[in-house]
Amino acid sequence: MILKERMSYNYLKYLFTGTLSALLLTGYAQEVGKQQKDKKEKPQQHSVQSGAGEVQTMDSIDVVRDYRPMLADAVKVRRSPDMTLINRDAIETELRQIATATYLAQQKYKQAYYHELMQRHPDASQSNVDNYRISYLAYGAGEYKRASGMLEAIKPSDAFYQGAIMTLGHIALETGDKQAARNAFVKATKLDLDRQVKADALFNYAKILFAMDSTQAAQKVLEKYVAQEVKPVDPGSKRKESAETLSAEILRGTTNFHAGVSMLESLKERGREVNAIYQKVTYYRGLEFYNERAFENSISMFMRSEKFPVNAEMAALATYWKAEAMYEVRKFGEAVENFSEFLSLPVARNTDVYNYANYGLAYAAYRNNRFELAAKYFERFLTAGGNTVDQNIRYDVIARLGDSYLCLRDYGRANKYYDQLINSKAPNQDYAFFQRGILFGLQGDNETKLSTLRSVLKQFPSSNYADDAAFEIPYTYFTMGDYGRAIEGLQAMVEKYPRSSYIPRALMTIGLVQYNNDEPEAAKATFEKVV
Repeated sequence: MILKERMSYNYLKYLFTGTLSALLLTGYAQEVGKQQKDKKEKPQQHSVQSGAGEVQTMDSIDVVRDYRPMLADAVKVRRSPDMTLINRDAIETELRQIATATYLAQQKYKQAYYHELMQRHPDASQSNVDNYRISYLAYGAGEYKRASGMLEAIKPSDAFYQGAIMTLGHIALETGDKQAARNAFVKATKLDLDRQVKADALFNYAKILFAMDSTQAAQKVLEKYVAQEVKPVDPGSKRKESAETLSAEILRGTTNFHAGVSMLESLKERGREVNAIYQKVTYYRGLEFYNERAFENSISMFMRSEKFPVNAEMAALATYWKAEAMYEVRKFGEAVENFSEFLSLPVARNTDVYNYANYGLAYAAYRNNRFELAAKYFERFLTAGGNTVDQNIRYDVIARLGDSYLCLRDYGRANKYYDQLINSKAPNQDYAFFQRGILFGLQGDNETKLSTLRSVLKQFPSSNYADDAAFEIPYTYFTMGDYGRAIEGLQAMVEKYPRSSYIPRALMTIGLVQYNNDEPEAAKATFEKVV
């Protein structure tokens, strides 16, 4: 660009250079294709009418960048998962069963109590002590019949009697008589001769009930045991995290997905049954994080769930919601990959979100500047959804299709979609009018562009795109070389929309015209408003 030196001092020169640089960074192309080529080959000369009436010459100002249309008001619909549809009771039952099995398997208890009872009850009946000691030796040698006879002879006068009943229960287990074992443990729970033996009786009673498939009954007994033996003496003390304590939390009715994940991940070995509930719990925990907009955490949970695809449909859904979360954290490329993976899964067609994956993939591709892919999946979403697509979402997709084809410079298709919004009197028709005006400008039809943009201001004065149109109209005159109308319109725009994001660009354009109109003081004042 050729500009006459009219300033004898450096201040305005540097000020102008800075603001012009900003203008070059923020301006955008209004001429493309052949028009741009012609400009490069032979710059056109434009006239600028100064206030004094003299005519100065200046090359056309052609600020070029790739055109990117703005997004309409409607943005991608964030479909939060409905957590009310989750059968929490069923999941809690599964967790409690696993917690029960885990707890029972990890706790180790002695089956005879001779030494402990001798220490705690030195004044016990000597006959009971002798009989218990002999039966203890017989039990250890595997002489169960002899041991049972001696144990049954112990009198109910002290703690050795309660210990004898417990040992009879273990002998019954060794010989395969679960019912006799159950009866012995139940009897021992009802005696208060020794607190530790009574607690062990509760635990073993729960264990035999679980072995007999009486899961709910086992859980109730184990809850009673946990309340007595696991709960800290000091209610305010901090419990150490472990498989046992986490299992206890679940067993005491405080089940949540967070506790479930922690408990299951603490297990060193997990079979298929446990992995199935782990897949489920991590998936639902991921949905909780998603609803809380903790998207990075939700991605982590969905990835954990995917590693154990026991349930194929749930594994597919984990991939879908992971893609949605990827979109939310602006990882658009990864979102495209995950939506594509979901759509490729045969089981995905059975889910309620299948078509929304087309929608999500299209949006992710659009935000990733892959406009051809975006258009493909936006159209697929509309075709697959048919009349079931929400009308507002339909209008949003039509606008995005117009934008996609506009970015691909397929102006015919873009105009077709914008026309659909206008003819349907859609809520976002103001956006369609504005975009169609831009489209005409890109095709070199500035007169139609101007009339279309004026219709935005006339028909939709309160539109979110009113300031866009109010800027674009005078800026179009600026690119056409009609600087009088340009500066008049830009000044009106600045006055009417003082908070518009276009204000800096409008002021820089005004200042540039003033500078070339030999109005240094006015240009200086205008540029200073920008910086």
